[in-house]
Amino acid sequence: MNNGPAVFCMNLYRSILNKRKISSKIELTFITEDIIGNEENVIKVSNKLSNRCRNLGMLIKSFEYFKVTRNNNYDFLVWNFSVLSWYSIIRYNKKTKNVVFVNDPYSLNIGSVLNYKTLRLKLFRIFESYSCRKSYHVITNSVIIKNEIVKQYEIDSQKVSVLHKGIDCNTENKLKLNWEIDITSPIRIAFVKSDYISGGLELLYQSCLLITHLNFEIVVIGPESNNVKPFFDKSNVEIKLMGKLKDKSKLYNEIINCDIFCVPNMKEAFGQANCEAMLLQIPTIILPIDYQMALHDSSYCWIPEFVNKVSLSKSVLEIIEETLAKRKLKSERARNTILKKYNFENTREEFYSILNKIAHE
Repeated sequence: MNNGPAVFCMNLYRSILNKRKISSKIELTFITEDIIGNEENVIKVSNKLSNRCRNLGMLIKSFEYFKVTRNNNYDFLVWNFSVLSWYSIIRYNKKTKNVVFVNDPYSLNIGSVLNYKTLRLKLFRIFESYSCRKSYHVITNSVIIKNEIVKQYEIDSQKVSVLHKGIDCNTENKLKLNWEIDITSPIRIAFVKSDYISGGLELLYQSCLLITHLNFEIVVIGPESNNVKPFFDKSNVEIKLMGKLKDKSKLYNEIINCDIFCVPNMKEAFGQANCEAMLLQIPTIILPIDYQMALHDSSYCWIPEFVNKVSLSKSVLEIIEETLAKRKLKSERARNTILKKYNFENTREEFYSILNKIAHE
């Protein structure tokens, strides 16, 4: 599973291939460092220099993207990651309208602990702030983040649109249809995140350790999962490292064969993985943070009272001790909610509407 912004681009790309046009007057070109097809509307960016400079790679990528975009006469550029846009915004004249995405609140809400990650975010914040202030328009996936952008970066609220990324609701006929939980075997919890640290894997692990009378297997899926610290796999909790599952069918099979889905990320703005789990009808735990509570509720999710290991362990136990009928009801309700509110079909149309508005201003 890729991160939310990458999945959004892939879903949009597939919709173009399926001839779902924005309008007869708008044509999209995808500029990427990843190969997503051999179509005429895809341009590959060479990122050799940024790959050699790991610590400053993201900032150097701005130059690499500019080298590609400067040779084409685009009316506007939509940047899927705000930090990539700063150099192009400086160099382009006002005829080109730059639109930037702010996908998460990490640069807006930097912690006080002094470490490499904090310093990196502080640097990113400088460039993100510049891109938001100097771009023509900003798109984010949370009303809460929009309010923070307006307040902290001091820009006009009319310049910021909210777009929930939505998900591809084609599950390839994969659905969880058995909600029995066998407490005589390890209870399987799926954890899917590109960054297991920010995703809250340790919090989930510590929560399961508190439930000493049961055994657990946490199935960790993501590109960095093989780097999980060795203090895991102790006592009543085992960790199963799956790495990045590129095959969607294998990913969905792994998730629906688990009993619970939980990614306790304290700064999850939209929650691509959460929504996909709900779509697959697996009992899903979300944290009681503002970002998630603005999207979901307890009628179809399990929500701890507080963000700590004791509360999270109670939610895990609540699912296990719930009757099969209630687990089934909430899980089916979650799927229906995702189909209705967070289907990518709706996201695509909203995105097109924003682009059409920008194009005619």
